Amino acid sequence: MVTINKDCKYLSASYCKCRISLIISTFIEKLELVNCKKIEAIDKCQRMPRVLRLINIGYDLRIVFYEEGTKEICESTNNYKANIGRLLVPSSCNNVVFYRFIGAVDLSIFGLGQLNSTEIHKISFKYTYDNCDGVHILHIYNGIIEQNFCNCSLKYKLLIQNIIIAGNNALVINENCALVKVKNCTGNIIIPKILREDHNLILPVDGSSLIYIRKQPNEKYHMYLRDVTIKVTIFLGPKVENIIMTNVKSDCDAILALNQSIRYFVVSNCDINIYRQVIEVNDNIIKLRTSNVVCKPSTEKIFVVKKFLYIENDQLSGNITKLTVKECEIMQGYKLSIDSSCKYICISAYAGEIISSGLSNTGTVSMQSSKDGRFIFLKDQFNESYSMLLYNCTLTNTIKIQLKVQNVVLKNVSVNDEPRPGTNECSKWSNFFELGDLQSIVLSNIEIFDFRRCINLNYLRLETITINQDVSFSNSLKILELIDVTLTGGGKLRLAGDLKRLHISGETGESLLHQLLDTNITESHVTATSKEKLCCYLKDIDFQCNFCVPEETETLHLRDIKMQKGKILKINRNCRRLEITSFVGVLDITEAKLLQNVVLHNKLPRIVNGQWIYLDSNMSNEYSKDDVPDCIFPNSLKTIVCKKIEHNYSSGLIIGEECEELSIISCTGKYDLSRIKKLRKLVFYPSQNENFFITFPDLCHVKELDMAYNGSLMYFKRLLVSCKNVKKLIIRALTFDFDMFRPPKT
Repeated sequence: MVTINKDCKYLSASYCKCRISLIISTFIEKLELVNCKKIEAIDKCQRMPRVLRLINIGYDLRIVFYEEGTKEICESTNNYKANIGRLLVPSSCNNVVFYRFIGAVDLSIFGLGQLNSTEIHKISFKYTYDNCDGVHILHIYNGIIEQNFCNCSLKYKLLIQNIIIAGNNALVINENCALVKVKNCTGNIIIPKILREDHNLILPVDGSSLIYIRKQPNEKYHMYLRDVTIKVTIFLGPKVENIIMTNVKSDCDAILALNQSIRYFVVSNCDINIYRQVIEVNDNIIKLRTSNVVCKPSTEKIFVVKKFLYIENDQLSGNITKLTVKECEIMQGYKLSIDSSCKYICISAYAGEIISSGLSNTGTVSMQSSKDGRFIFLKDQFNESYSMLLYNCTLTNTIKIQLKVQNVVLKNVSVNDEPRPGTNECSKWSNFFELGDLQSIVLSNIEIFDFRRCINLNYLRLETITINQDVSFSNSLKILELIDVTLTGGGKLRLAGDLKRLHISGETGESLLHQLLDTNITESHVTATSKEKLCCYLKDIDFQCNFCVPEETETLHLRDIKMQKGKILKINRNCRRLEITSFVGVLDITEAKLLQNVVLHNKLPRIVNGQWIYLDSNMSNEYSKDDVPDCIFPNSLKTIVCKKIEHNYSSGLIIGEECEELSIISCTGKYDLSRIKKLRKLVFYPSQNENFFITFPDLCHVKELDMAYNGSLMYFKRLLVSCKNVKKLIIRALTFDFDMFRPPKT
């Protein structure tokens, strides 16, 4: 046996098989015992250690009482005997840890009751004190509560897991609790202070339950319940602000009564009765079944439901401002009704009828949605305008929407074929909107009309539409996108004079372009008052004939364009900017004398007599890799951008002398810049590929340098030294060691 002397202040012992006696050691301030077999100490010391760590200390521990002054306790054992007695933790402690402890932990000095353990339910317990927030934090894993627990007068956070609340006892959560999380426990939880004054919230929990309650900075509560059964009617008080429920059920006629203070309510996979006090509509009870909800916090009142089978009344909340419904089937004979207070609506995968009294002042707007349908209606944050999106649904009445709807997206939307009241004219989708308010329209697989009545329309996109009539546009239209649009019979499109951007793509793009050229597109732009020219986007078009770009085009984008063998796409004289993402065929730029800006992706053309030739990989190559001529760009080009160019031929790209701004980004091949006289801006991201060679010009005129380091100093260091007059420097992907640039020590 080893007896520790009386004046010892610090003792640390590890893996000792002998008996250690602390009987006369009454002044120890720090005691650490790890894997010691036998420890002897008196029950009460004159002064307890400030820090006490007991880890796997064996069977004969006789320290059963810690008095005031102990600051930290850490104890772990795999097999304490049950006769260990009662362990009292003093209030002066700020760190207590037990692992798999058998016995009793008395926390009554905190007003937190007593934890008991058995051979099966060994206590794992952690207590810390947060000095910054002044909060006691308790983590309790395993154990048995045999009396009312947590009647704490201190501010605390409680996290318990795998706890058995025995008999008729309950875990009591009072108003001092800033956060409580109960997981995988059995028994009853009582939360008295967050309900109405005459009710207690009693929640029976089982092994899979989760209860999470957090007090927010505004003293309101956020609640999350999972796998909980409501057995009695619960009236939530005004302190409850947010509720999220998952897999919650109610027995018999038990009801969850909400309060007007609820701002955020979410139901997920639940079978509960909800007393809709929150909406004040004749005390209605709404039954939600098998709901599954996805939602985000909001400062406004929000109601989110997904996958519920039916609603037993047909009126949603009168003060709900945000509504999301997903994958819903409504009970036969009922409708999903939305009133005027709801400013955000998102309904998807909903089968049934939707009516809204908030969209019209003279009646209700009604529509029938299918399983793959979608209805989105939202209010702009900064003005009184609205946006509406409809997918795969049918408009079923003729009431005009009175709200200021500026943006509309309609895809696969049909209108009932019944004549309008008092007339023989059938309804059209345009009858539902105030056309003068519309600023942007997207139509897909839907009928169109003469857009001249949309006097404020700026943006129009037409997808998968057949036009068999004359269609004109107001002069306000600036952007027109035509995707898979087909002209048949006498169908014509008459473009507006102030059009700024034209986007055409799809298999019908070629015929559509030729038709537009036949409708005096040039004349309309010549007479236009705007000084801006047309920006033309051509995409996914297979040209069977020669095509000349309209003269008014100033910017041309080509993407996934293919010219059949022997056919040429001719660039107009006024074109100033050309971007080629993917092109196969011959591009004639002989007349593009004003061309100054070129952006090339993926590959370089072969330039022969003013024609740019792009060969497909399936085409026969007229040149071998050794006899391909150099690609010499015209001197007129002032801005050149090459992105991810792969050029594996012996020839290279030669830049003309007038170039002022050059970007070479992740390219391979040879690049000769020696002819450039006054390069002002250089963007240079070298490729990791070794097949890259570049000849720089005089870089003394470069004012802006943007470069990336790829692990090699071959170009990096030279550019830093040569661009001596640079005023703006950007370095990207800087991964090198700064030491390599430091001068050697002398």
